[in-house]
Amino acid sequence: MSTGETLLVIGALVILSVTALFLNEALLESTQTLTESQLIAGAVSAGVSAVEKAKSLSFDEAVVQDSLLTNPTQLTEPGNFGPETGETPDTFDDLDDIHLYIDSTVTLPVRYYVKTIVAYFDTSIMRTTVQKTFFKQFDVLVYTPFLRDTVHLEYLFGNWKQR
Repeated sequence: MSTGETLLVIGALVILSVTALFLNEALLESTQTLTESQLIAGAVSAGVSAVEKAKSLSFDEAVVQDSLLTNPTQLTEPGNFGPETGETPDTFDDLDDIHLYIDSTVTLPVRYYVKTIVAYFDTSIMRTTVQKTFFKQFDVLVYTPFLRDTVHLEYLFGNWKQR
């Protein structure tokens, strides 16, 4: 084999190697994207489960006592959000009981940590407030060490009764 043919074979091997590297990198990125998508879907599922649990609760402890409540000043003070004395996750009866509650759920093989935050919501300024209103914003933060970012879901609950 002459020098020219040897150089052509070396050049072909270099091109083949570079192509293999780029193809390998593309496959790796594709696998990484697929895995991240599956992790995000699991996190969203865990967050939606928390929202569904919250939907089964009463709007406020005052509403548990009086379902026809019409004055927001009778609602729970924001500083008193959280479980009442002796309440456990199984006995939560109103939305603010799950304020700052942290739970974990496992979707094999990944553990997701779910934190819930409850705050009153003012519809005139479209943000949370410390003033009592008939709206509460329910934030769900879902974290797993396998994702770079926390998945954040927001849901708005309102208290109204048809009269």
